[in-house]
Parts: sequence; structure tokens; C-alpha cells
Amino acid sequence: MKTICVIGLGPSGLVAVKELKQAGFVVMGFDRSSKIGGRWSNNKMGVWKELCANTTRYHMEFSDFPWNVEDGYNDHHEESYAGIYPHCREVQEYLINYANHFDLHPYLLLETGVTCIEQNNGDGDGDGDDTDPIGWKVITTCKDGKNTTREFDAIVVCNSAQNKAYHPLECKLKEFTGEVIHSKYFKSEKDYKEKRVLVIGGNVSGSEIVSILAENGDCEQVVHSIRKMPYHMQKFTKDTQTSYDDNVFTRLPVWASRIVPESIAIQGLKMTIAEHWPKQCTDTMPNCSVGVSPDIRKCGLTVTKSYVDDIQKGMFQVKQEVASVKGKLVTFADKSKEEFDVIICATGYDLDLSFLPESVQERVQVSHPVSGKKVLTLYKNTLVPEYNSLTFCGVVHSL
Repeated sequence: MKTICVIGLGPSGLVAVKELKQAGFVVMGFDRSSKIGGRWSNNKMGVWKELCANTTRYHMEFSDFPWNVEDGYNDHHEESYAGIYPHCREVQEYLINYANHFDLHPYLLLETGVTCIEQNNGDGDGDGDDTDPIGWKVITTCKDGKNTTREFDAIVVCNSAQNKAYHPLECKLKEFTGEVIHSKYFKSEKDYKEKRVLVIGGNVSGSEIVSILAENGDCEQVVHSIRKMPYHMQKFTKDTQTSYDDNVFTRLPVWASRIVPESIAIQGLKMTIAEHWPKQCTDTMPNCSVGVSPDIRKCGLTVTKSYVDDIQKGMFQVKQEVASVKGKLVTFADKSKEEFDVIICATGYDLDLSFLPESVQERVQVSHPVSGKKVLTLYKNTLVPEYNSLTFCGVVHSL
């Protein structure tokens, strides 16, 4: 029986433990948090107090564990968005119930972080020489600082791709005399009452934080600074009032993308977006100086509760990228200037696999197309051919 180490006990880690256990392996899962659920286990990793998921509960549920309305983890139903997009505490409780249902707790070690993995030599035929199967030494640290070394035949890495804040504007913002935080550390919309807030970054987190601050934060002013405006899907379609994932993420476009040219598939996606969300942001729209590009590949796609509606209502402004900062005065690319008390950088994440051997990290490194720096990515590296006893599960990080 193979012994297998699972690193990270979010959704993918729990599934990995459950499947390996049922297949007869000796499995042990580790997580540095005090609760299971990964980023859903607390609000330390980009999960703020008021957050609702951006996928419907019936698309989030595991195939072997339905998300039934009558179950106890729907106690926060009134906090979820329209009863369909679950509140973050609902997701956490659902994952806890999943672990209870499949009796996973005896195989999980919480408050135990994996700090280092070392490779045991070997590669394959079982004759006792250096061609034996590669094994791994896993060094963990528990909350009291004690280190423990265990040996495993195989490793399944399930730690979040969003565990290390990416802060490309750190140097540009060093002269800002107000508060600067990364969106990873955003705790609640209520923390910015009567503040002048600038949110930088146009993907899901940035767009959602802007909207909730404008709607519920009681801020003095909210401004969104972006380099490019993505196409926006709101959580419900304008025409049929059905969830966006029921209309966009269906089998048909996935199937079509495999047999038609990419340009046609992209055009089909754009037509679907225009059909269900005809109002998109333009630079001629009041309070908005950045508009979407005709090419959806250049500006991307995001989903929020009410971003476009909030702009049209004048609840916040959209500015071009930040050019310079001095004191609390921010100058934007269009030469306009505003003063702020807080800057929230929703600038994404780096994938942190520093616990892996350098040889493995090098195998999954590529040059970033913009900065040229070596970064970690799992694109085409979910299974690493040189290490057939190491795999990645649920960790998606592409450029």
C-alpha cells in the first residue's frame, strides 16, 4: 500500500484525501490553518466577511455530495446572494460536512504546515539500487514550532494558487502616506467608513470590492483604477434573470472550441456576452474613462454582482492606471489627480511552491511574457514527467 501526502485541505485537497482513502492508499493531509476548507476556512486569503461565491451552489457542489437546501450549512442563507450564490461561511460549512460525511478527519492534520520536501533517490524497478521508485521526505511544522519529518511514496500538491500576494506597484506606491493593502488582506466593507478609497486592478476581486464599497461601505469616495476594462458579466442575466454560469459555461462552447478556429470561438463568446449583458463599460460613459476593447482576448472577462449598474448610477468613478504618487495625491495616466486615504491593490497572486525542491520548481518555471522574470506556473505541468510520484490537483495558475 502506497503512502501518500496531500498538501492543502481546501476543496481539491479534501477530494484527493477522500479518493485516495477509498482506493486503499495510506493517506495523510496537511494544512497550516486551524480549520479545513483552504481559503474558505477564514478571511485571511482574499475571503472577506461579506463575500459570496461567484459560482452558484449547484455548480459548486461535489458530484457525490449534493448541496441540499435543508442541510445545516444553509443557516447563512439570508447572507447569500439571492439564495443562489452561497455566502463564504456556507461554503466552509459545506466542506466541513463533506469531510464528516466521508469520515476524513482521522486522515487530516491541521495547524501543520509543510515547510520542506526532500527527494529520496531512486527510479523504478524495485531491485534496491538507485532505480527504485522515488520517495519523499516531508518536513512539517506545527503551531508550537516543532518540526516533524515523515516519509511518503507520493505527493499530491493541493495548496491554493492564491496564497502569495502579487504586488507589482509596491515601488510606485512607496511614497503614498496613507494605507496600502493587498486585496488578500481586505477584511470587510465596513472598515472604510468615511474614507477616500482607490482600488487598483480590474479582475474579479478588484471589481467586486469596488462595487461593495460603493454600495455598502459608507465611503467618502470610491475610485477604480485599471489599465484595461474587461467585459463584465453580472451574476444574473439582464434578459432572463438566470445565473451567468447557466448561460455561459455550458457544454456547447466547450465542445465548439475544440473543432472551430479560436477566432470564431472567441467571437461566439463575445456574442453570448452581448446578448445577456448588452450594457458594457465605454469611455464615453459618465464616471468612466476606460472602455472595453473590441477584442475580448485583449481585455478579458470578469463577473461581479452589479459593477456596470453601479457605474451608471454614479456610485464610483473609473480612472486610468496610476502614473505617480506623492503623499496622498495620486496622479493618473490621463493627468487627473485625486487624494486618497486608502489604496487597495487587487493585483493578483503568485503561486508559492517554495516548499518543493529547487529541481521541481525549475521544472515548472517559465519566463513571464511581460516582465521576463521566472515565475511558477502549472500550465502543462499538472503531471511532471520526471517525477511520476508527484502531482498537482486543483491548483490552476496560468499566465
